[in-house]
Amino acid sequence: MAKLTIDDFAFSKSVEETTKRIDSACEKSVKETCEDIQRMAKQFAPVRSGKLRNSIKTKVEGMKGEVYSDVSYAGYVENGTRKMRARPFLRPAYDACIKELMSRVVKNL
Repeated sequence: MAKLTIDDFAFSKSVEETTKRIDSACEKSVKETCEDIQRMAKQFAPVRSGKLRNSIKTKVEGMKGEVYSDVSYAGYVENGTRKMRARPFLRPAYDACIKELMSRVVKNL
């Protein structure tokens, strides 16, 4: 007679370890993707004085990442105004880089 037993402690431990690996892979992937978006946004940003380009930053906490500019006129450049056409730099960088997020998660697992 052959017998196989799976107890709840071993199963719970296995699930917990797998969850930690997935969380770690997701966090690393979000960080890498935000860094890529930041690099590309700096390439796309229009340059007059360089202040806008140099203000593009990344903030990552766990699985939440932000790429932003803290200069007051960044939104006007990105979205335009009545008197000025939009010259987007964040959105095109996001669109180009976000497609890689899931493949990064898989790679980082």
